[in-house]
Amino acid sequence: MKRIAISMLMVMCFAGILFGEYKDALKLYEEEKYQESLDIIAEQLVVSEDFTPESSNYKLRYLAAHNHWKLGNVDSAVIHLKRCAEIRKDTADPYIDLGLLMIDHKRFRPAAVFARESIKREETALAYYILGLSYSGMKSYWKSKQYLEKANSLNPEMYLSYNELGNVLMKLKRYNEALTAYATAHALHPGSANVLNNLAVCNEKLGNNAKAQQYIKQAHELEASNGVISSNYNSMVTETP
Repeated sequence: MKRIAISMLMVMCFAGILFGEYKDALKLYEEEKYQESLDIIAEQLVVSEDFTPESSNYKLRYLAAHNHWKLGNVDSAVIHLKRCAEIRKDTADPYIDLGLLMIDHKRFRPAAVFARESIKREETALAYYILGLSYSGMKSYWKSKQYLEKANSLNPEMYLSYNELGNVLMKLKRYNEALTAYATAHALHPGSANVLNNLAVCNEKLGNNAKAQQYIKQAHELEASNGVISSNYNSMVTETP
């Protein structure tokens, strides 16, 4: 009994060390020290323990994937996220992140595949949003519209999907509908310079020049360094001597 108790104590201590190391790696990630975070993970990750019960490998791989993502190591991030999906087969999260990673690098077809894999496990607004972005990227705007509206129905407070819906409706030249989508996004997140810029462009398309100037001025105040916003500001706002 004494030997068993000592063995259990040693296991608990080892698990505590691993948890402490993970917290250190996470802290480095939050401090944007991505390579240093990866160095700690590399010391702790034992590949043969991926499917061992109570293994910390899922968390370590998930964090490693995000470090690689930040460093631009797309293939390494994909490897870790796919392994996470194998470790927890019923979890949607790795597929969500794989989809977002693909969107980030304009790989729209694989992004759609990963989003669908996520939906097989759990229907979420974020998965449908990724599908909407994917089909918009592939210039299939009607399909994109369908998926973005589904995302909005599942989460009426996700301003990003309303903003993207506005972008898609602009492509379809449905400017009044786009204005409604942008206005909803703005109501949900008034501090988004991107949404304010889109409201300005949409109002200009509709001939509402005074409103367009109002919105582009607000966007410019928030993000004067943004090249798109700066260009729109210069073209919409008439300088007076």
